[in-house]
Amino acid sequence: MILGLKRSILLLAFITGLFGNISIVHADPDSNENNYEIEISNAINTFEAELLKKEQSFTTPQDLNSIAWIQAKLEHMVEVDQFMRNFSMDYPKEHLPSEWHKAFNEQFTSFYQRIDGNHTEWMKKILKAHHWVTVSKFGKKADHHAWLLVQHADNDPDFQKEVLLRLEKLVDSKETNPTSFAYLFDRVAASYNDESKRMKQRYATQGNCIGKGMWEPLPVEDPENIDKIRASVGLGTLEEYKSFFKDICP
Repeated sequence: MILGLKRSILLLAFITGLFGNISIVHADPDSNENNYEIEISNAINTFEAELLKKEQSFTTPQDLNSIAWIQAKLEHMVEVDQFMRNFSMDYPKEHLPSEWHKAFNEQFTSFYQRIDGNHTEWMKKILKAHHWVTVSKFGKKADHHAWLLVQHADNDPDFQKEVLLRLEKLVDSKETNPTSFAYLFDRVAASYNDESKRMKQRYATQGNCIGKGMWEPLPVEDPENIDKIRASVGLGTLEEYKSFFKDICP
C-alpha cells in the first residue's frame, strides 16, 4: 500500500515547482559516509529554514467566515504541502546515493507528521464552519486545495472518511471535482491498517510498485469494467495510468 512518503507519487500530476532559491551543500560522490551524514544534516537545516519562511509568510488574521481568507489560507497550506513533498522526493534522488535514501526519509518523516497534522487540524476548523469548500461559493481552485489537504490527512483516516461522505453528496451537483472524489474514495478504502475497516477501491488509483517501471493497483470492486468506471469521473484508462509510473517505480 502506498503510505506516507510513497503516497505523494500519486499526486505528481498536481505538483508544481515551489522550491524557490534553495542553497544546498553537495557532497563529493567519492567522499566517505560521514560526509553524506553531514549533507543530510545540511539538507534538513536548509529545508527547515525555507519552511519557516513559508509558514511565517501568511499573516492574515483568522476569519473563518471570510471566503477570501479561507481561499488564501488553503492556497498557503498547499504551497507548504507541495514544497515539503517536492523537497523530500527530489533532494535524495538528485543529491544522495540510493543507499542513503532510507536515512534521509527517516529524518524527514517528522516533517510529514507535523505539517500534515497541522493542516488536518485547520481543515477540521474550516469544515466545522462550512460543510465543504464548494465550487459555487469558494471556486474550483479552493475545492481542489481543500481536497488535496484532506487527501494528505493519512494519519486521520476517520476524518478522511467523514469528508468523503460529504463529497459523495456533492459530486452530482458539481460542487466538487468528481476526479478528486475518486482519489479520496480509493484513499479511504485502502488507508486503514485495520483490515476489518479496509474496503476494495473503486477507481484503481492506489497501488504498489511491483518492479522497475511496473505498478499494479490494489484490489478493485469491478476489475472487468474498471475503464468505464474511471471514465465516469474523468480518469483515463488503467493502462494509461500504469504508464505514468514507468519512470517512478524503482
